[in-house]
Amino acid sequence: MKFFFTLFLVASFNSSTSQTIVIVDLISKNPVPFTNATFLKKDNTILGGDYADEKGFIILNENSISDKIKFSCIGFEDLIIERKAVIDTVFVKKSIIALDEVAISKASHILKELGFIESRKKIDLGISKGIETVVFIENNSEIELSIKSFLFKIQKTLEKVVIRVHFYKLNPNKFEPYTEILSQDIIYFLDKNTKGTVEVDVRKYNLKLPAEGGFVGLENLGDIYEHDQKIFSHNNDSSDILRFALNYEINKSITFMRNRFEHSSWDNTETLKTQLIQIKSQNFPNASFGIKVFD
Repeated sequence: MKFFFTLFLVASFNSSTSQTIVIVDLISKNPVPFTNATFLKKDNTILGGDYADEKGFIILNENSISDKIKFSCIGFEDLIIERKAVIDTVFVKKSIIALDEVAISKASHILKELGFIESRKKIDLGISKGIETVVFIENNSEIELSIKSFLFKIQKTLEKVVIRVHFYKLNPNKFEPYTEILSQDIIYFLDKNTKGTVEVDVRKYNLKLPAEGGFVGLENLGDIYEHDQKIFSHNNDSSDILRFALNYEINKSITFMRNRFEHSSWDNTETLKTQLIQIKSQNFPNASFGIKVFD
């Protein structure tokens, strides 16, 4: 039997008045789609948040109790602005990152799968808008491996869904995700009624799985409704749930989750194991994510 579990519903702010702003690249003046907007108190306590849509627009609540707003997107420097100083256009600056030249030798075209995409599935986990989930991928090659694609398995989507793909290094001080390997956003759209295994080709980003392994996963950005000219959904309700498979292959919690609009810290699935009492297993539930690499 499959069970449906929902974690960390994102808080929403309701108001009759609102402000529409657009986030754009400081240099190119092009919109920056799906930018994170996190609402903060003066002491940087997180109060909630939302995403810009695919055209860079976001609707802010005029009566929000936040003192500051943090705008963040992979490939751009974080920007924190006093709430009262936010105007109709917010400019964000690209990060200066030196990229290595893409160089895959002829001998490295042998593909292999790493992770848990082929593991036996026992349960589906439902995550709402704003939730990020990653799993540790072990590297037994003792050298960096070029990543071809990210794989995950989902139940059928009820609407068109947009996700952000993440790749993290391993924290050198403790077992959890650390800094992002990516230098730019990887946004992927799941059409309505998509189900089964999904493969996201990431070759153009020149990603390397570190010799010590790393974390890979996804962030649920919510639904996009076709009848509304693909305008990004700002609703934080059950329609924004994305369900993917879990497995019980190993007796270690290597899956981490966080709510982008509640806290910045990571939680592993040790607590989730105690909550899923219907599954009698000595092992821990972990996300059935995987990657394909060039060996």
